[in-house]
Amino acid sequence: MNTLTQQTSKNSRRVITIQIGTVLLATVVAYFVTGLIDSLSVLWGGITIVISTLLLARSVNRSTEVALTNAKKGMAILYVWAVIRFLLVLVMLAVGAALIKLQPLAMLIGLVLAQAGYVMGMRVKAPNKK
Repeated sequence: MNTLTQQTSKNSRRVITIQIGTVLLATVVAYFVTGLIDSLSVLWGGITIVISTLLLARSVNRSTEVALTNAKKGMAILYVWAVIRFLLVLVMLAVGAALIKLQPLAMLIGLVLAQAGYVMGMRVKAPNKK
């Protein structure tokens, strides 16, 4: 694992931790405000984005390693995994709404909050270690 991949892994862990914290907080709030079904729906929507972020981190690490020897193949890995992540989000939301009968608006709220956690995590600067 090279230095760039190690830094990407550190950043990914920070982002995912913030996402999980955001989703768990929203789930607890939803439980006390609206009840169990809505809180599970928020959790499902949030987990959908957290899984997508995990796959993004994996694909970026993999493509970074491959791009050192073959830039086109590294780029292709990113594109393939982008499509896979997009389809995964669609399938998970469809399963949540159609099969599990979760509340679509609450799922969307969880999804949006997890994505907001992603944005916050990307904007937070890692502490400088000397």
